[in-house]
Amino acid sequence: MAKRIPEEGRNLICKLYLQGESLKFIKGKFNTCDGTIYNILKENNITQNRRVKDRSSCYKKEYKKKYRDEHIEESKEWHKKYREDNKEVIREKQREYDSKHKEQKKEYNKTNKDKRSKIQKEHMQDLKHIALNMLGGCKCFLCGDTTIEHLTIDHIDNTGHIDRKMGLKAKRLYLTIAQGRYPENKISNLRVLCWNHNCGRRREYLDLPSKDQTVGQRYRTKIWKEAFDFFGPCRCGISDLKFLSISHINNDGAERRRKGEPLGPNLLSKFRQVGWPESLKEEFCLECFNHNCKKF
Repeated sequence: MAKRIPEEGRNLICKLYLQGESLKFIKGKFNTCDGTIYNILKENNITQNRRVKDRSSCYKKEYKKKYRDEHIEESKEWHKKYREDNKEVIREKQREYDSKHKEQKKEYNKTNKDKRSKIQKEHMQDLKHIALNMLGGCKCFLCGDTTIEHLTIDHIDNTGHIDRKMGLKAKRLYLTIAQGRYPENKISNLRVLCWNHNCGRRREYLDLPSKDQTVGQRYRTKIWKEAFDFFGPCRCGISDLKFLSISHINNDGAERRRKGEPLGPNLLSKFRQVGWPESLKEEFCLECFNHNCKKF
């Protein structure tokens, strides 16, 4: 008799039985008898004990989900405390998992490069929002720019190189501030600036008269003026030399630097030596730091 019911129907009978449906309901649904149902269950090694066990596990899953939905904040606090109390255990498990699935992760990252890049960028922006709000808000301290892509963290006493040596840069710095792990006695040394005012601090010598500049500063001032006369201002209209930088039109600056291409005034000196040919405008231009750093 069991063979008269198709394979799909027999699987459905097993599923309904394990979910706790009564034999009367199953008989009515398939218009069959007790013997047929018992034979199907026997063929699939389904017993009363297994049925009770499966129903119990389903109930536990539903109960846990319902509890988590009703106690979201408590659940977050518990998991946060668990992560803090079991850091080494979690790290060890993560290392063990990574070592077992190294090739799978490598293949996934390779085939989903754009997707992962988008997720990482969104995560970075979220951390940046939190960190900047903790430092006084998403607004440049000097000019009031509120475009999140133009903002960064500035060290008032120019000690950013110390944090960078410790690995606190970009995402790591935002994460440390957002989690409240940045030293309290040093956090007052941080403020929010746009990229223009942050990077422009290194070129304050441009505002000095020539007689007060060093020999090197006079040379750099002259070469930046020549570059401005050749390339022109940023596409946004900014013409202040303190805020301008060399931009690679094809976004291949990192690759060029790996091959030994010089930076800043050294690169401009190279252009000067070859006489500022017009072909440079196909590969380079001047952009303000806000627009240049916005690409990262």
